[in-house]
Amino acid sequence: MAQAAASLKNFGISKAVIITRNTATADWPSHINKTPVTLAGYNALGDALKDAVLVINTTPVGMYPDVDNSPIPENLAPMLRNKVCMDAIYNPAKTLFLYQAKEAGAHAVVSGVKMFIGQAAAAFQLWTEKAFPSEEAEKLLMQSP
Repeated sequence: MAQAAASLKNFGISKAVIITRNTATADWPSHINKTPVTLAGYNALGDALKDAVLVINTTPVGMYPDVDNSPIPENLAPMLRNKVCMDAIYNPAKTLFLYQAKEAGAHAVVSGVKMFIGQAAAAFQLWTEKAFPSEEAEKLLMQSP
């Protein structure tokens, strides 16, 4: 999650709202990479979605075998319209959260597979000093059941 928040400045995001189960025990700085960060509980999810341009799920909600769940309650799913929605989950590649976003008319829907492949490519390069076949790996991953 911290890496996602740190990259927001690069995308012109002027503030971040981190929705967490327990704000009392969460330890977050007030700024990450000069982007102001606010912590809020799940009860503030609707308000956070109203102003959001980017929604990133970094929880395990929706990951195999719990594929029938989403971090976004069904009644709030329409609020994903015109937003960029990304899931850090890569198994399954198409989560319920991403399905909700697509159905709501999200501007863009990004699977966690891209992040997974990017991490693999960086590790492969580090250990072998060779380029990783990212496109081929992604195609194979997307074809697997």
